[in-house]
Amino acid sequence: MSSVCIHSFPSCLLTVVTAALFFALRIPASAGEPGLIQVIHNSADTTLRQVDVYLNGEKILGKMTFRTATPFVPVASDHAFQLAVTRSEDTDTLLTMNYRPEPGIATAFVLHGVADTAHFQPNPDGKSIRLQWTILENITTKQLPQDEVAVKITDGCTDLAMANLIAKDVAPLLPNLGYGGATPTTIIMPPTTYEFLLLDPQSNAIVRSFTTNITAFAGKSVVLFISGFAGSSQTSTHLGIYAALHDGSVFNAGVVTSVREADVSSAITCQLVHGEWLIDGCREQCTAEVYSLLGERLQSSTQRKDGVIRCTPERGMTVLIIKHGNQVIATKLLFLE
Repeated sequence: MSSVCIHSFPSCLLTVVTAALFFALRIPASAGEPGLIQVIHNSADTTLRQVDVYLNGEKILGKMTFRTATPFVPVASDHAFQLAVTRSEDTDTLLTMNYRPEPGIATAFVLHGVADTAHFQPNPDGKSIRLQWTILENITTKQLPQDEVAVKITDGCTDLAMANLIAKDVAPLLPNLGYGGATPTTIIMPPTTYEFLLLDPQSNAIVRSFTTNITAFAGKSVVLFISGFAGSSQTSTHLGIYAALHDGSVFNAGVVTSVREADVSSAITCQLVHGEWLIDGCREQCTAEVYSLLGERLQSSTQRKDGVIRCTPERGMTVLIIKHGNQVIATKLLFLE
């Protein structure tokens, strides 16, 4: 039996598909080329774990959860639309925006900030942390060469000071990136793992460091968004960097999601046998960890006397990381319907 290892990404949820159909059906047949929009929920406010999204007063997406996104969907470009957000199953509007899309242009609307500013740490630069949209325009929609990833980056961390963003040992990415800020243009990057550093603009001291793996996004366009609170003690709102793709899939970019393996792991196989993942070909004293695509560790298994590691299958797509001590020697994307 061959290893189960796939490169594709999971399908969108039914509610997101319904939203996409709603948008499409709202475009008159006589209208010109539509614009494309995506909504990304990046408000770490714990009272906004789920929000409802409205278009021109009509609910088009209910119970949208933190760190999720819609796919890019078409909207008429011959007039402006109103985008609004409420708490899930509530009627009080928290945020609205009127926007007229450009024909053929893809735009992401990223929800940042908090609803009640009195309950959260203020921004060190004095910026308002009230709920807001950050708009990322001219997102690449075409298929790219496999040695390129089209990247836009935005910062949704309300309690982190402005800093210079660099890719360590590679290049500076954006000076003076602060809450609500974003790269003004698309950055074309090779699909590999980077260490993103936020440096103090005065001293160049490292403020934060993010392992950012975009290997699995070769040939694609991605929105990277800094998410969570710098001072959070809750796992669900820990600071991290996440990636949203065109189809609405969201990944924790700090978790290795590449299926490209090092030479030392070329003999490792992963087979689904009698309801278990059997991982064989590892060196001694290896462990296997299974993560969700948002970085939650679902299980950990150690090697048995026969040299095989056994894991319980998880439905959907998961990331399998095989380690020898602290060294990652293999990663695989697994899928089970």
